[in-house]
Amino acid sequence: ETVLLSRRYVSMDTLAGDLYISQSRLSQDLKTVGSILEKYHLTLERAKGVGVRITGDPLDKRDCLMKESSISLVDDVQYIGNSKYDHMLDMSSDIVTSIMLRHDFSVSDITLQNIVVHVAATVEMLIRGSVIEEDLQPDPSTDPEERVIAREILERCSDKFGLSFNDNEVENLAVNIHGKREYDTDDFITSKVDEHVLNG
Repeated sequence: ETVLLSRRYVSMDTLAGDLYISQSRLSQDLKTVGSILEKYHLTLERAKGVGVRITGDPLDKRDCLMKESSISLVDDVQYIGNSKYDHMLDMSSDIVTSIMLRHDFSVSDITLQNIVVHVAATVEMLIRGSVIEEDLQPDPSTDPEERVIAREILERCSDKFGLSFNDNEVENLAVNIHGKREYDTDDFITSKVDEHVLNG
């Protein structure tokens, strides 16, 4: 289990061994990681003789996972440029692209890739049992089609990877698609879109 996705403590010895670094190097890296986590309202907790763990809202953890691929505590996971997850990204890309095309839902290549990374990270979190439990209220500005697309994507992922999801996952993905699409069509980011993206 990764430190970011685990609710339990991971021992320093185990972590240093998994990352093939010394204890002193690990201590230095933890300081850097701690400051990065603060940006996402997450906390790196240390318990002497027990280990470390990251606490905070699951949505913040997802945000961190998707945006900070260089954090070595995430099981050395890097969604971009890591062959371990190339297959996951490829399958997510196939699912997202086929559903977007079927709905004639046009976005730029960059926006499409951002959505694919979001879906891949969501699938990874769901596989590891991290589900959004907080009730997300439907955003009235989100297009109903975006919600339909989000549900279809998650249903295809569910069939492909054998996982389950709830309505909160659908709403989270729909808001993400909406925010990225709005950004795609605007010359600037409005405060409304900025809020969508942050909430997503």
